[in-house]
Amino acid sequence: MGITTKIGDKGTTKTLSGEIVSKSDLRLCAIGTLDELTSTLGLARSMCKDKNLCIQIRNLQIDLIRLAAELSSSDNHNVKIELTNKKHIENIEKEIASLEAQIKLPSSLIIPGVSSVSAVIDLARSIARRMEREIVKTKEEIGCFSEEILVYTNRLSDYLFLLARYAERLEEKKFDTID
Repeated sequence: MGITTKIGDKGTTKTLSGEIVSKSDLRLCAIGTLDELTSTLGLARSMCKDKNLCIQIRNLQIDLIRLAAELSSSDNHNVKIELTNKKHIENIEKEIASLEAQIKLPSSLIIPGVSSVSAVIDLARSIARRMEREIVKTKEEIGCFSEEILVYTNRLSDYLFLLARYAERLEEKKFDTID
């Protein structure tokens, strides 16, 4: 299977479910941002030296690729992927709780950039927040995403914030804060 359609670019693309949509479709904006987020996490993983952190990032990338496939389908009944559900939300909440138990956060605001890996994860966090806004806007205007997707994407930036702090702790870096 080739990656080009051989029909030329008319400003449209085909979704996973086969629907032809404009490349400016709100769903595609969210999917594009999700792709940017997944790639940014790939950069963080490529720089990471801690095996456990690399595994956590890779697992998150797998989940985000699954989410992108879900967002790319207007007919989820014919898609052969697991749709975002309570299990995905419970898993990310479990990861958040685990990191919160390991990291004592300062009461001050944290400035990103203490380490290369944490800085890239913080960049991913800001991309995740943009993606969440795009998904909310799409849900409001088209109504095509489940409530579970909204909950999951809301938890995602919290998870990435803590993952960045965890990366700093692994490198024995002190938080840079506004005092």
